[in-house]
Amino acid sequence: MYIDWEKTITFNPKFGPNLSPDLPPGGIKIPSYGNYGGPPNDAGPDGIPVDCLDGLFKVHDRTIEASATDAGGLTPDDLISAHADLIGGIAALDAHGGLTEPEASLYAGLSTLALSAEVASFGGLEMLARELGPEASLQTVILEAIENMEVGLAEVRGGGKSLHGALHWFEQQFVDLLGVPPSPDADAFG
Repeated sequence: MYIDWEKTITFNPKFGPNLSPDLPPGGIKIPSYGNYGGPPNDAGPDGIPVDCLDGLFKVHDRTIEASATDAGGLTPDDLISAHADLIGGIAALDAHGGLTEPEASLYAGLSTLALSAEVASFGGLEMLARELGPEASLQTVILEAIENMEVGLAEVRGGGKSLHGALHWFEQQFVDLLGVPPSPDADAFG
């Protein structure tokens, strides 16, 4: 459907997406989604998102781009705010039945977990929780993201299985950080 298993970035658990050749190698290969999902994936300001999830990624990209070009550049607060908007949008899309396709469910869960892990890598989880607001607690959003990844992994064939290890890594990190109980089905996809 909309995941491009050939167009990937590396997500390093210690510092987030590896977008620089100066960072050490290693991490989890993350595919792109639609026209805007994933840092190297950008169809430009006039590109058309392939679905509602991709539309959220486009808004996220434009928000980060606008902050980066401001006089002060992209700050950690700007990044957390943009990530919170995307994570909240994914949670709302999920709550309204907008993640019925397995690849969308998988990528939505993966995105929420990766963005949250990136924020956690520089100590911003408390701010992320505040930015999400009372309608979406961070713990609930993380649990829903894990469930979305599990649903997607159960149904997506081929390349989807390459993300199985990513689910376990993210789940363990959030168990430690937030006290989120591990899913009883987490090993069902091995």
